[in-house]
Amino acid sequence: MFGKFAAILGPFIMSLTTSLTGNAQFSILAIIPLFLIGGVIFISLPKETPIDNQGKIGFYQTEKQSS
Repeated sequence: MFGKFAAILGPFIMSLTTSLTGNAQFSILAIIPLFLIGGVIFISLPKETPIDNQGKIGFYQTEKQSS
């Protein structure tokens, strides 16, 4: 769902900024806040750690649940 939203919102912001300013270079600056918001959300996600040390893939739990 977020991918579809981003596929609409990004080009809309870029075209709106280009239309208002007349310069396409400013449209790139207009989408920087979207990347910053995405980075903040990504950093706030819980970290995942392996349950065992035997190199098995797919056995994960979040750090908050392991305490």
